[in-house]
Formats: sequence, C-alpha cells, structure tokens
Amino acid sequence: MTEDRFIYRSGNLMRMQGDADLPEYFVTDLAKQQTHSVSSRGCLESPSAYKLSFPFFVTGPAITYERIPIGEATVDGHPCHVEDLIIHNPKNPVVVHFRVSEADDLQGFPIKIENRRDHAYPWVIRYKDVKIGPQDPTLFIFPDKCQTMAGMKKMGSTPKAKIATSPQTK
Repeated sequence: MTEDRFIYRSGNLMRMQGDADLPEYFVTDLAKQQTHSVSSRGCLESPSAYKLSFPFFVTGPAITYERIPIGEATVDGHPCHVEDLIIHNPKNPVVVHFRVSEADDLQGFPIKIENRRDHAYPWVIRYKDVKIGPQDPTLFIFPDKCQTMAGMKKMGSTPKAKIATSPQTK
C-alpha cells in the first residue's frame, strides 16, 4: 500500500481512515480485538482487529516477546533505537519477527517496522507526522447500535446454472 492513511491511538483504541471511501473510518479496541466500521450508510461490528491496527493488535496474555537490540539509526530525521522483536503466540505456530526503529524523540514510537520473518513477503510500515499526546476523544466514537457480523446473511456462492446437454447419438 502506498497511499497515505491516518491512524490515531488513545490507550487501547485505534482509529484508521483513508483506506477506502466507504467505510469512512474504523475504530478498533485492541483489548477486545473488536472493530467498528463506520460510514454514512451505518456501522458494522466485527469480532477482529482491523488490518491497519497491525502490529499493535498482536497482544494477549499468553503471547511472549523477545527483544534483541540491534543498534542505532536515523529514520526520517528521527534518532532511533533499532531492535528485533520476535513474538511467540502459543495459538499460532508462525513466529512473528519484526525489525523495529523506535524514535527516541517520540517516546519510543515505532516509526518503521520491517517484516523479518523467514520465507515471508517483505514489507515495511512507515509512520510519519507522528504526534505524541492526548487525542480528541470524539475520534473514537461509533454508533451505539451497529450491525454485527453474526447478524449478516451468510455469503455463499450463487447456484450454478445447469448446462443443457444434447442426447448422445450412436
């Protein structure tokens, strides 16, 4: 993805927007692993974290983190401590491995995250225009009544049309 997106965080709440015209924004509760997508057409509650809250949603009581210091670097003008972060989740045999550049002047915020997992698609997440401090609480508001994923009709394949066959001649 190369388009700019806007991400806000306040405690366990994250708001993401700019990914598409509709929904207009997403609010993920990292503690509940739940997302509300909000648009002019309504609200949908999903029982999972939204993709742009990655890697912040990789948390949980049984998950362990291994931090390996790599050194120091300057990323986009920010002095950073660089470390490898290896995440072990007993529910998932895939070990997550990131290289994280944490900006010293932004209270250790990870402004660059690189995928380092073996045999995986290489990607890099870069955060820019990071501002540390309280967020406007209205950014994290969503309607009280949202349709749930469980309330939606199951999406299935449409019935296949039968192909007319001609009788075989001998």
